[in-house]
Amino acid sequence: MKFMSQIEFYHNLYVSECWQKKKGKIVKRLKENKLQPQVYVITLSQGEQNQLEFFSSVLLKQSIFEHSKLFVIGIADE
Repeated sequence: MKFMSQIEFYHNLYVSECWQKKKGKIVKRLKENKLQPQVYVITLSQGEQNQLEFFSSVLLKQSIFEHSKLFVIGIADE
């Protein structure tokens, strides 16, 4: 199964202090859907009830995200 999610990143991406030096590598791995259990993403909400969603990047491996468009505004640690 090929990962088809379309991930866009906010131009002024929020990055937790601990990820500052690895920002480029983390973004690249998110685009490639590589497993990064320690990384959490902050995205604009897919629904109307919330403004933001905060979840583990591991969830991106689930089929529900296979054809989703995500707009990531931040990456954080646990």
